[in-house]
Formats: sequence, C-alpha cells, structure tokens
Amino acid sequence: MEVVYSAKALQGASEIIAYLRFRFSQQQIDAFYERLAQFEKVVVAYPTLYKGSLKVKLRRAVLSEELSVYYSIRGQKIVVVDIQDNRWDSEKRLK
Repeated sequence: MEVVYSAKALQGASEIIAYLRFRFSQQQIDAFYERLAQFEKVVVAYPTLYKGSLKVKLRRAVLSEELSVYYSIRGQKIVVVDIQDNRWDSEKRLK
C-alpha cells in the first residue's frame, strides 16, 4: 500500500507548519513531520487500525492531542483527505 495526500490535506499541513513556524520553533515542525512519518508506517501496516465512520467512509487517526488525520482506504492506496490541528476552529485557520 502507498499513502497519498489530497490537495486539502497538503493545504492543512502547510497551514499547520506556518502556524508552528510563527508560534514555535523548528523543533516542533520536525516533530510534526515525525508524527506524519510514523502515521504512514502504522497505517500502511494496519490500515483499519483507526476508528472509521460508516456514513462517510473516512477514518480518523488522532496522532496527538493537537493533530488529527482523516483518511480513506481506496484499493491499494491510503488517501489522506485532511490534516487538522484540533485546537483550531475551522473559521480561525490562518489565511
């Protein structure tokens, strides 16, 4: 299996990185990338590990108190649909 990122997921990751760069240090940015890398390893090995929704056929992986990844399984691909910082209201995201 391979992991692919949607445009929305890449945008979410970019917003989180911009926020981390503005508020924190490179160390937190590196930790963000490490969490995503670990998520990829785990989800490739165990695609159904994280809780799923029957209505929208998405799964939510909570990688930390602050970070959630939404994904779906499509054939031999794990499609990351969105990456969200759980502390943000969707209306308060950086623009």
